[in-house]
Amino acid sequence: MLVDVAVRQNEKTVGRDYYVEAVIEDIGDLQDFHGYIDIDVEGLQFIPAKIHSDQLLLFGELTSSFVESLLKQGYGTIVVSDSLAQIRLHSFPIQVRSDANFLADSCLRLGGDAHFFIGSEKELQYALINGYLINLKQSIDNKSKNVVK
Repeated sequence: MLVDVAVRQNEKTVGRDYYVEAVIEDIGDLQDFHGYIDIDVEGLQFIPAKIHSDQLLLFGELTSSFVESLLKQGYGTIVVSDSLAQIRLHSFPIQVRSDANFLADSCLRLGGDAHFFIGSEKELQYALINGYLINLKQSIDNKSKNVVK
């Protein structure tokens, strides 16, 4: 079944900078609405994002190439071993958590986090991480505005 999904990115100010928190705003027939980005996903399916918590790293040990490899394997969240006393912003296109007990959404739900993948059983084609659409067949940039939670 093909369904439209609307994602809203809300900006949160931190000092002179900001980060984005994205939520599923609407699900259903949204033919009368237009977004900044529209993609045709006919023939593809929703794939829940996995959580990488097997190998706990420090936040400072994360690299762009490691994050890119995780995305291509279907990981939308990585758990780091840092305990954070202050807000830490980052530009990696992945959700970074310091809480090892974090549970990700396994289905689309109104008000839920906008972290999931789109693809087939054989291959992931898109990642939607914190509302940022990432084409996994192209080079991945680090222009996201995210926060470690």
